[in-house]
Amino acid sequence: MKYKNVNDYEQLYLISENDEEANRIMYEKYKPIIYSFAYQYYKIVKKYDVDVEELVQEGYIGLSNAINKYKDNTDANFYTFATVCIERSIQSFCRKYKTIKAKKLSNKISIDSDDEILNIELREDETTDVNPNAYLEKKNYNDMLINFKHSLSNRASMVFELRYNGFNNKEICSLLDLSYPMIEKCVREIKEKGVNYLNK
Repeated sequence: MKYKNVNDYEQLYLISENDEEANRIMYEKYKPIIYSFAYQYYKIVKKYDVDVEELVQEGYIGLSNAINKYKDNTDANFYTFATVCIERSIQSFCRKYKTIKAKKLSNKISIDSDDEILNIELREDETTDVNPNAYLEKKNYNDMLINFKHSLSNRASMVFELRYNGFNNKEICSLLDLSYPMIEKCVREIKEKGVNYLNK
């Protein structure tokens, strides 16, 4: 089954009707995104003996939160909302784990002020139960990104969203089931339109 063709909103409705299969399908569809974020942050916190599967589980928790909290009247589409929830969940775990681990190892290692983990843009408040949509609403540039995304063709729009969320061209080929030259063409379109958009 090609999960990229799954309609998120149909699955959300079925999940609200307690359809376990729909829930499984959503988890399979977002699995590549969860693993992408997990490996991205694993590179940063692996020195604290974090297992990448721990980050994956946090990603699934983020997806579960997105499914439970998403409302149709939100300004963000579900894909955007879900990716924010997934990344926030992994970021929150990294921050807390890093703090706890640093205290335990304080007599063995020194944490430099330019430690890479400190440079992560943590997109959440201190409490983890804040609706991630509040983050989206607070960021002025989010409106700009959405408007730019909507100015692109449907295919380029999907490529832009995946590139923005850290996927490389090869990963996007797999996710969208498109050829590498087609992905490169979309990236060129994004860059050309981006220059014009910023110069308006």
